[in-house]
Parts: sequence; structure tokens; C-alpha cells
Amino acid sequence: MIDVIDKLKAHINNIALHHTIFDLPFAFMAAFLAAGEIPDLRTLLWIALAMMGGRAAGLAIDNLADEKYDAQQVRMHERALVSGAITRKEAYASVLVYMVVCIRSVAKLHPICLKLLPFAVIPFIIYPFTKRFTCWCHLFLGFALSMAPAGGWVAVKASALPADAGL
Repeated sequence: MIDVIDKLKAHINNIALHHTIFDLPFAFMAAFLAAGEIPDLRTLLWIALAMMGGRAAGLAIDNLADEKYDAQQVRMHERALVSGAITRKEAYASVLVYMVVCIRSVAKLHPICLKLLPFAVIPFIIYPFTKRFTCWCHLFLGFALSMAPAGGWVAVKASALPADAGL
């Protein structure tokens, strides 16, 4: 049982869950502003799950991409991949799980949200690799993070439209 708890802690450490929770208010704030009142709780749930899945996938991809460099820095030795608390295979599997959570959650929202999902996913997939070729990598990160409020807004505003609105 302790091994399962340790493994769960390692995965939570790998995706920096506290960063994901920190980003949720931005999506929720946009959802509240778009609704002009308290949004439908079902919509808020799907927004939260989509955000958490997408953000967790992005952080896991970032850790996979940077593992070699993190291993060279003393301050990074406690990271789950570097310390061996989780394997690369487990990290790849977790990315797949997180992406499935994100996609399935977005699919529960208005169909336009699923059509727009690549605009949210591509920046957080590209970001870890931008560090290799540009000093503007944080611009990519900022763009990726800006998808949270944009997604919250669209999820609420689009839910007021009929599913076959032709968007």
C-alpha cells in the first residue's frame, strides 16, 4: 500500500499539481464573466477536468523533454523522473491518460470546444522544445497558459448556442 501511495505522490510531483490548481481560477474567472452569473456546475466540472488533464499532460511532457538536463542540475535531483520514482514508460503512459481526460472532458462541452482544442494543446506540446531554439520560450508558455481563460469563456458562451449552430 505504501508503494502505491509513494507512486501516486511521485506522479503528483511530476505534474506539479499545485501549478494546475493555481491555473484553475483563470478558467473559472472567464467562465463566470462569460455567464454573467454562476455558470452551470456541470460546465465548471468539465472545464476543471479539461484544464487539469491538459495542464498535467503539458507538465509531464515538459519533464520528459527536460529529463536529461534536469539530471545535470543538483536542484532538480528530487524530480520524479530524475530520481527514478517514476519511469519514462510510466511518464509516457500518464501523458496518454491525462490527454484522454482532457479530450473526453472537452468533448462533454459544446462541439466547438473540441474543434478548438488543438489551439490549446499544441502550445503546451511545443513549449518544452522551444527552450532549445529560442529565448522567447516563455512567450510560448504564456500563450499556452492563456488558453485557460479562453477555454473557460468559450465553454460557457458556446454552451448557450445549439450544438448544431454551424460553428
